[in-house]
Amino acid sequence: MAEEQNPVTHGELVEIVRRLDERISSMDRNVDERISSLDRNVDERISSLDRNVDERISSLDRNVDERISSLERNVDERISSMERNIDERIASMDRSMDERFETVNERIASMDRSMDERFQAVNERIASSDRLMDERFQAVNERITSSDRLMDERFQAVNERISGMDRNLTEMRMDIRMLTRAMIGFYAFIIVSIGAAFTLYKLFPNP
Repeated sequence: MAEEQNPVTHGELVEIVRRLDERISSMDRNVDERISSLDRNVDERISSLDRNVDERISSLDRNVDERISSLERNVDERISSMERNIDERIASMDRSMDERFETVNERIASMDRSMDERFQAVNERIASSDRLMDERFQAVNERITSSDRLMDERFQAVNERISGMDRNLTEMRMDIRMLTRAMIGFYAFIIVSIGAAFTLYKLFPNP
């Protein structure tokens, strides 16, 4: 027979559990220490980054202010020069525009006279076209009235045909109902006859 294994005693189990607790506690302490160290390193790096960012932002602000001041001076100078040039060009354009407006006014007056003559001719043609259109509309209205009467007659004929079809359908439904009732009565008579014959056969069987 094989040798029986020695069972683990309660004391040994307690010792094993105690050692496991100690190892777990030691691991927890190590983890806490590493996390604390990481937190300190992260805080230090963040503080350093904040200082660097603040310094760079301050430097950028100074550079931007200087460039904006220089741009403002250049823009002011260019605007002043442009305003002087614009004033001179506007004065020259005003003189030229006055001369051109005078010529344009003369041409407009001539065009007005020509347009009046053309409008008069156009109005005469429009009046003639209106008379022609009135005659055509009158003819169209007469044709529409005739078409309406013809359509009314056709609709009346269609309604009469539909009414006739409705009457025919009603008669067909009545005929179908009567035929159905006759067939039901016939089959009922056959079933009753068979039932009566079967009952008589059971009551008076053949010897």
